[in-house]
Amino acid sequence: TNQQRVRFASENKKRMVAIALLKADATAGFSEMQAGRLSLSSPIGFPKLKVSPNVFRSCERSFQSELNAWRAGHKVVAVVETEPPTIRFERINGRTVPIPEAEVIGIALMRVTPRFIPVDSGYEEIIEARLCEQARSFVKPLRFDAEEDTFPDFVLTDVDGRESVPMEVFGMNTEEYTARRDAKTELYNREYGPDGWWSWDATLRDAEHSIPPFPAQSA
Repeated sequence: TNQQRVRFASENKKRMVAIALLKADATAGFSEMQAGRLSLSSPIGFPKLKVSPNVFRSCERSFQSELNAWRAGHKVVAVVETEPPTIRFERINGRTVPIPEAEVIGIALMRVTPRFIPVDSGYEEIIEARLCEQARSFVKPLRFDAEEDTFPDFVLTDVDGRESVPMEVFGMNTEEYTARRDAKTELYNREYGPDGWWSWDATLRDAEHSIPPFPAQSA
């Protein structure tokens, strides 16, 4: 199917969007990306993806956190836009072989957990893992789905008597972040009451060993 779509895009001069995990071997994958080649984890039928220095630098500026997570061994999904693919011919083992290739014009990255739930940090991944271990029902709001500028990291949907319980993971203590945290706290206290939402201060010493219990699950 991928080969058919690449052929159609090439013949009709259509740009393409490829979606896949970045290559599992991040050390080799990052070096290849620096050298101008983008390697994905499941590239069967994809054209060879060429990355210019400008596109690589743009990706680094916009998705440094996701690149760091990838290099630390975490799963990262790439959404890649390319120019219309072209076909070049190469002699391999005495045969002329068509090689599809495409110039990458944009890369967006998203870190995900082993269950493919998007997270913005390792702290969020810890909470996601615990929620799943406890078989909790929850929503992970995404930035492009949010109707407002302020939205929680997770939303519990299985608490008795409550349609939803916002969950916040506070992972930094910079001046700007603290001001944002204070604004969120005021908003949640006003809308849900001090006991109507959950939070974890991951900046505290030994924070992972003192994660507050989640609100009780409905029977």
